[in-house]
Amino acid sequence: MYKTIISNVWNEEYLLPWWLNHHKDLFDHGIIMDYQSTDSSVEIIKDICPTWEVVTPTNPHDFSVMNNEENFKHIEERVDGYKCILNTTEFLFHEDFHQYVEDFDKTDYNGFGLIPISMVDPSDNYDEELDHNIPLPVQKHHGFYEDDLSTSAVYEDGNNPNQNLLPDSYPWRGRRLVHKSSYGQYEPGRHHNHLNNVLNDESDIYMLWYGFSPRTNKMVQRKSQIRDRVPFDDQKEMRSFHHLWSSDAIKGWMDFLYDTSQGSYSIEKNKHNINLKEDIRLGKIYEKLYV
Repeated sequence: MYKTIISNVWNEEYLLPWWLNHHKDLFDHGIIMDYQSTDSSVEIIKDICPTWEVVTPTNPHDFSVMNNEENFKHIEERVDGYKCILNTTEFLFHEDFHQYVEDFDKTDYNGFGLIPISMVDPSDNYDEELDHNIPLPVQKHHGFYEDDLSTSAVYEDGNNPNQNLLPDSYPWRGRRLVHKSSYGQYEPGRHHNHLNNVLNDESDIYMLWYGFSPRTNKMVQRKSQIRDRVPFDDQKEMRSFHHLWSSDAIKGWMDFLYDTSQGSYSIEKNKHNINLKEDIRLGKIYEKLYV
């Protein structure tokens, strides 16, 4: 089955080499909306994925969530086969995606959700220089299942064991969608969708979110640069709110997320920490992809 990945970029030269090399063999084609990047993003795309499309969105100066979603809608509607929209912080993670989709296509489902894993960085050396020639999950392979720390994850007795671990302001990913419909019926931001007949909790396919990892100055700069492009209307609606944080606030979140999911409190009491190399299920994927 033909598979297309779709994304949008603005000055993403830090993450793009890892993201493109990770996905270029998973999908048959890619379509990247470029919001008039001023760095080397477009050149990186053309170098690593020369057959992929780089398109200019309608109203490229409008960085609003709704303009972005409308452009994604137009792209999805012209694409046949399976399609998936991922940000450059999001890495599809499975040992044999092609076989997975081939088997999935024999079912009656319209699509499947990617189980989100939020990545954290054990190193607090913000000056660390990573190697673009080595896959990012090899260099940064710690994280936690988002569902484990979700404020919606409650026991049958109504108690929420995680209510004090992550505040409501954490930017939850939800289930990113891979589907074969004309359009994914997304809510703004695509963290949720209203597409019928979607396989979610038992999909056994994952998405690594590098929103707060690597814990480096270059990653902090990559995230903080977006702040001045978030429109006022989006700010009022609390859309893209984590892009409004200062550099110090971003570093604070990076430190907090590592301490919460991987630190001594978590290891001793909650065991939410994941190492892709050692996890029973994820370790099999890691070994197939990287060993």
